[in-house]
Amino acid sequence: MAHDEQDCIDGWRTYSNWIDSLRDNSQIFLKYDNDPNFKSKLISYQTNRERFEFIWNNEELRNEISRLYTRDAQRLSTIKREGNSLKSQVISKKMRDLGNKSFKDGRYLEALKQYTEAVRYAPYPEPDNNGDIQDNTLAFALANRSAALYSLTRYRLCLLDIDLATKYGYPEANMFKLLIRKVKCLHILSVWANDVEQIKERLRTMMNKAETLEYIKTEIANMFEFLDQTQPELMEKDESDVEDETIIKISNVSKLLPQAADCVEMSCDPDKGRYLLTNKDVSFGRLLIAEDPFVCNLAPTMRDKHCYNCFSRLHNCGLACTACTQVSYCSIDCLEANKQIHTYECNGLLDFQHDLGVAYLVTHIMFKINFNLNSVPIYTRKNLEMKSLDEVLQIPHSNWPDLVYKNDYAAILSLMDHAEDYDYDELMGYTLTSAYLLTAFIDLFSTKHPECLSEKQAQLVTGSVILRHILQLQTNLISILDQNLQNLVTVGNAISDIEEKPIGIGLYPTISLLNHGCQPNIISIFHRNKFVARASNSLECGTEINYCYGPSFSRMSKKDRQKRLKDQYFFTCNCDCCSNDRENHNRALVCPRCRGPVIYNQDFSNKCMDCKQENLINVERYLSELNGLRLKLEKLQTNENNDTDKLAQLKTIEDNLDRLVYWRHPLFVQVKSRLIECAEELEDLESALKYCKEELDLSDKTFGENSIETIITKLKYINLDWQRLYYMIEDSQCEQEKVAAIGDLRNLLTTVSMTRGRLKDLLNSTSILGAESTFDSELKFLSTIQSNINNYIASMEAPADDSKESKTD
Repeated sequence: MAHDEQDCIDGWRTYSNWIDSLRDNSQIFLKYDNDPNFKSKLISYQTNRERFEFIWNNEELRNEISRLYTRDAQRLSTIKREGNSLKSQVISKKMRDLGNKSFKDGRYLEALKQYTEAVRYAPYPEPDNNGDIQDNTLAFALANRSAALYSLTRYRLCLLDIDLATKYGYPEANMFKLLIRKVKCLHILSVWANDVEQIKERLRTMMNKAETLEYIKTEIANMFEFLDQTQPELMEKDESDVEDETIIKISNVSKLLPQAADCVEMSCDPDKGRYLLTNKDVSFGRLLIAEDPFVCNLAPTMRDKHCYNCFSRLHNCGLACTACTQVSYCSIDCLEANKQIHTYECNGLLDFQHDLGVAYLVTHIMFKINFNLNSVPIYTRKNLEMKSLDEVLQIPHSNWPDLVYKNDYAAILSLMDHAEDYDYDELMGYTLTSAYLLTAFIDLFSTKHPECLSEKQAQLVTGSVILRHILQLQTNLISILDQNLQNLVTVGNAISDIEEKPIGIGLYPTISLLNHGCQPNIISIFHRNKFVARASNSLECGTEINYCYGPSFSRMSKKDRQKRLKDQYFFTCNCDCCSNDRENHNRALVCPRCRGPVIYNQDFSNKCMDCKQENLINVERYLSELNGLRLKLEKLQTNENNDTDKLAQLKTIEDNLDRLVYWRHPLFVQVKSRLIECAEELEDLESALKYCKEELDLSDKTFGENSIETIITKLKYINLDWQRLYYMIEDSQCEQEKVAAIGDLRNLLTTVSMTRGRLKDLLNSTSILGAESTFDSELKFLSTIQSNINNYIASMEAPADDSKESKTD
């Protein structure tokens, strides 16, 4: 994924820009930043309490922080007033009217989006003294949205909106519309509901009443006719928005690591600290860890697209917060589950996320624990103990393997903050940020939580804890990804890239125990915002479980990996890849001297892995040319040139690639694939087979024998070879050639059988990982080919019919 996108979503760049601007535009901050005595004193402190107290007790600095916070709060308040972020019946009705017009014109998707805006702005109604709901704004918006969803064949979400519209006071006079829609949805989905027969009976009764209007009777009668005449299995259904409801649950949970399987245990080493390892042999795909975030932040740009609580996709639907329009949820359950945190920030502090970026996550930690720093629960093997903050912070890491390590605040507190590894500039920035956040908390919540926000000593404790959590972010934060598992394919170690994009950040205390590996032995998959770790291959008992922190063998050189890990995580990597100086030749350029793989770094320095010559090539120019070839290849897929021209252009691209990159580069496989397509269009079977053999050899060496890329190429080869042998048999006049070709057909059947087996292994592996691949078309293709070859061989080997009518004299 692009690092720019990652930085934007994670909020590191946002935070960096904010704190830099804060310091650069304050004469007071600049004064202290240029004071050598002040700087040396700050970095000399050994504890976060000392660091924070040093800043907080400086009245000049504290007043400046207060001034800046007040300025920002006033600015954000003005933006909020002008930005229509509050509930509004007027705006809701306006959006509903726009939706009605779009719906009437048949623009159902546009209507859906407008109705969702109407739902967002509609106030949640409160029952009166008699239990009746007078404000129907939300109910009307939901009911109309259900109509759009029905027209879009999204019946499951339609049912949810019908139930919610009923709950929030949809008028009884119009209720027949929702009841009819509900019965039809249940029928189409072949779903049984407890009340469906009562609804039908209620509608029958309504239809038979004399006072019921004729158009209502007609609609009800049409519904019963629809039920009688439609077959649910033949009805079109759009289920692209159906979220996987599978509950990722570990069958045998570790007693000491409740987020992990019992085959995982914690250990501690003097050099590398705590880590996780297997305590028995583990098979490929075994679920090792399944952990929800202790806290998480959805990126502001993703709030319209994902649930603010569980991060599931909203698909242009969702429910807004009961009090604001800034966040949305996939269900009432998620809305209720998030109330403890969101109530603190609703219509106030949430706007600061746009400025604070990644640092805003710390507010969620404090909200999650309800600002309770007086007692922290610690679980031992036998009981629960309540400990003070200082007692928890003083627990040695070597003691934790004997304690119960839950997904709780004690675990968060135990994570390393690496305070001793930061320089003055970083420490000053983080300490000022903690003081800024404490100022905000005092302003907004001191009345509610006087025990930790009112008195000076309590403020110092709270501020030092905030600082600790800010320091923890750099080495413990996890980017939460929205992953498309449709195309995830794997057999053993060969794993294709998962299509994914970052949508937020979270803290996962159990995952934070995993050490880094440049080529990790787990596959990390996100189920909404739950982090799921499975074994990417078979692991022997005693194997350390590792996770890639970002710098990976597949995308970066060893030099770049080592630098990034040292700069951000403060350690020198000694994983297998780094210890054995392994480099990924699939991303290598080509040496002009010996044709060996040239590994390049971010600073464009480079070295040939064969002849060991350094900086022989201009990496920047090579990569620019390579990108140009990639664009040309993409353009060839869409242009209307004749196939002869395409063939010539592809060969030119291939020649240029040969000049720039090592032969294992994946672009070579793409070029061969296009050459096959062109040769087939030109009906040049011989050339198509030649290119296919070359692609098969490249794919095997580049991606691995059991990779999806190699298997798909094998399918092409089977199809082309079947054609070749068929025409050879049909056109040949030589009986010996025909017999040899039939023998080759039998060998091809063996290849078909082996390929089917590998494809089924592939399917099994993706099922283990929770992917959605089915390979139905590929398996059907192989069955068809096998059947055709068998039938053809049988027809060729059938004895000729020698019977003739006997002649009589």
